[in-house]
Amino acid sequence: MAYQSVNPYNGQVLQTFNEHSDEQVSGFLDCASRCFQDKWRNATFAERASIAHKAASIMRTRADDFAQAVTLEMGKLIGESHEEVALSADIIDYYADNAEAFLAPQPIPTKFGEATIESTPLGVLLGIEPWNFPYYQLARFVAPSLMAGNVVMVKHASSVPQCAMAFERAFTEAGAPDGVYTNLLVSKNQLARLIQEPRVRECLPAVRCGRDQDKGSGQPAGCGARTSGATVTDAPPLQAVGFPVNSLRAHVLTAPSAVSFTRGAVVGPPPVIGVAKPRHRVELLMKS
Repeated sequence: MAYQSVNPYNGQVLQTFNEHSDEQVSGFLDCASRCFQDKWRNATFAERASIAHKAASIMRTRADDFAQAVTLEMGKLIGESHEEVALSADIIDYYADNAEAFLAPQPIPTKFGEATIESTPLGVLLGIEPWNFPYYQLARFVAPSLMAGNVVMVKHASSVPQCAMAFERAFTEAGAPDGVYTNLLVSKNQLARLIQEPRVRECLPAVRCGRDQDKGSGQPAGCGARTSGATVTDAPPLQAVGFPVNSLRAHVLTAPSAVSFTRGAVVGPPPVIGVAKPRHRVELLMKS
């Protein structure tokens, strides 16, 4: 899979980027996993928000550079590219400002005593993103995932590598620890192996992406994340509207015994163009 910046107006190849080696990808995953375990999951909302706000500020300050990359790689009019940069920065700020309130423990009525929904991060999340909104697609996945305490690895479309690297650079320059955000230049076979990697807790592409592989192809089949002990399904949301955050596990503490089930969960609403169906795993843990 060639990662190239190609001018869509005249087909001119502007720049070509080498794929990461298997050794590099393995190192990236090691780094992301350590970062989650040792640093990011334990960071406060204020600490995460500080980095997110700085990344959004970098995008606004360098809006011309960010917009130029969109226009060169996927052909948007420069005015529309500027609008996408501004929208993406707004989404990052939105979750930085509101994530703590969205994810606060929620008491729920029950006949069995006290019950509370508590949200906790899952770990390393893998995002597979399309070319058509190079920053917006990233912002709506990355911002809530990072603010929830997860770390992200992102495989962007092969036609927008400079946009992908610019977005990663914004978070790096904002002070994100190594492993919080990793941009991947990988082949389909490498991607398939990452999807099967146990340390990748969820695969969250813009299209549904499953852990199963097409037989004999070594490539990922079509889209829903692997889970352990429960199945992720499309289901009614726990609250009325908003942006689906698939990066959290909610726990309900209540009366004796144990059972797991699935429901939809959302947090929001953010300033988005459109949202996917909410998908989220919820486990019911009985407290004796």
